[in-house]
Amino acid sequence: MPSYREGTAMVISVVSLVIYTATVATAFTVGRQRPATVMAGIVLLGVMLLGAWPLIGLLPGVSHLVGLIT
Repeated sequence: MPSYREGTAMVISVVSLVIYTATVATAFTVGRQRPATVMAGIVLLGVMLLGAWPLIGLLPGVSHLVGLIT
């Protein structure tokens, strides 16, 4: 049975993924008119991935992989 910490990390990860998907969809839609917006979306992806990196270690089955990488 997953612990409370793992469940919270999973919920945060799913919510972050939904927000990111909406952001990228908006960036590419607006990016047809303003190409700089696409670049802003790509930069935002990098920032979000860096921000989510500690959460990846909380997910079951991935924490060992993160431990090997870092």
